[in-house]
Amino acid sequence: MNRFNLLSICVSAICLSFILTANGIAEDSQVALEKLLVTPNTALVISLRPKQLLIDEELQMLPYEVADAAGEKFLGMPARSIEHVFAIGEVPQASPPLYAVAVQADRAWDFEEFADEVAGHTEFAMLNDVGYLKNTTDNPWMPSFYLLNEKKTLLVAPTAMIEKLIGEETQETENSITEMIANRGLNDDLYVAADLEAIRPFLFIGIGAAASQVPEKFRKYTALPTLLKSLQFSMNYSNDAISGISVVANNETDAENFKKLLRQGAEEFLNAFSQEIDKQHSDDPVERAIVAYLQRVMHVNINNMMPTQDGDSFYWVFPKSGSKATNLMFTATAVSLVTPAVIAARAAARRAQSINNMKHLMIAMHSYHATHNAFPAHANYSQNGKPLLSWRVHLLPFLDEEELYNQFHFDEPWDSPHNKTLINKMPDAFREPASGIPKSEFKTNYLAPVGEGFVFDGTPTAIRIRDITDGTSNTIAMLQVDDDNAVVWTKPDDWEFDNKKPYNGLTGKLYNGTLIVALADGSTRTVKQRIEKNLFEILLKRNDGEFVPLTW
Repeated sequence: MNRFNLLSICVSAICLSFILTANGIAEDSQVALEKLLVTPNTALVISLRPKQLLIDEELQMLPYEVADAAGEKFLGMPARSIEHVFAIGEVPQASPPLYAVAVQADRAWDFEEFADEVAGHTEFAMLNDVGYLKNTTDNPWMPSFYLLNEKKTLLVAPTAMIEKLIGEETQETENSITEMIANRGLNDDLYVAADLEAIRPFLFIGIGAAASQVPEKFRKYTALPTLLKSLQFSMNYSNDAISGISVVANNETDAENFKKLLRQGAEEFLNAFSQEIDKQHSDDPVERAIVAYLQRVMHVNINNMMPTQDGDSFYWVFPKSGSKATNLMFTATAVSLVTPAVIAARAAARRAQSINNMKHLMIAMHSYHATHNAFPAHANYSQNGKPLLSWRVHLLPFLDEEELYNQFHFDEPWDSPHNKTLINKMPDAFREPASGIPKSEFKTNYLAPVGEGFVFDGTPTAIRIRDITDGTSNTIAMLQVDDDNAVVWTKPDDWEFDNKKPYNGLTGKLYNGTLIVALADGSTRTVKQRIEKNLFEILLKRNDGEFVPLTW
């Protein structure tokens, strides 16, 4: 296809995309268009009205200047002069399906003003003693152009279709399409009617080809179009006519199946929506309220979207544009669509902050090691072997908290009358941003794994880097635990490995199943899937000599 052919199709599509409205056409001219274009094989009708919407005061935000300029440039006709666009599509027969589009303006069209991008593939020819622009390419779908009704109606169609419509005596067609048009009329801003029964064989072919690409649990919904024999859609902004969708099922059985599938689809969508929202776990009461709001709004919207049934027919009626109901529905829907992304963004920000906290603590660990030639022990101990204050307290000088550090009595336990008064001074580095624990409890989710052969072995012994013979990048030194396992930050209590319950307190539920760990080299890792038990134990031990895969 050459450049002119492609541009012609694109420009024609742009012209037809002015799905807007006008009141300036008499009823007899509407019937004339219908009588002219609708053939016995017509299965689809689209009626569009550009002019009225483009001049409607309530729709002044539409880019009518751009539409006018494009119309003038390519067709010599501003968009606000196009009163009615009426298009039909035929059921495919032996040859590709034919189409026709009538574009009615408030003044005469002039072929001389058509741009080469639109009409460069045509030449002037005669049909019934009337001059028209005939397609000269080998592509039979490329449009020709013919003028009617004192040149105010531009007929755009393949040459074969124009010859079929103009070259023969026009006879009024009676089929399901004309019946739908007669019942509805052509006064909507946008109106679409489809005879699904006529194209059912092609629906089956298309659905069969598409079904293999659809997840198995959703394949049943591909049958929905085959249960219907007709569809109508109308949209109105510039008048008070009803906007909505109506479909008619093939029979009573198909109507029940259609209704059942719609309800199942609504329930599955709500379940999937709830599951997706639940992934953004938060113990924050405001965010939990937001989740409850989203679920409520989505339930209301889904219920409002269910059709009204009348025998074999189903109707969806849209609220009038600009009405209170429309504005509220739009606002609620917009909020319900945007808020999950906001929640997810906040969750991502909290996770990033948590990772930074753990990195900060590990840097402090290494600074401590540089000063004392060893990491801090699990705790400092009394003379009788009782742990007194957590390693977290001993990191304070390396977290720019030396003043706080100097206030502790290191010969007293963490909950002594004096040391208890310092609990409420917990540095932010120990605070997990996603935790739902009240800040007044001063608990931390950043714990050291404690066990024999670990970086923290639960004794007064301080481990040096050279003691980590498996490599600091292969040894876990710190974990982020669930809220249920969080501890008061000064308390010499951490996460103790239990061979029978190796993942106790490590569900990662603070971040949708993602667990954050810090390695002895100071790096952090986010683990989205539970580490295999044997590998997990290998990563916790510092000197077992076991192989650690590069990816885990």
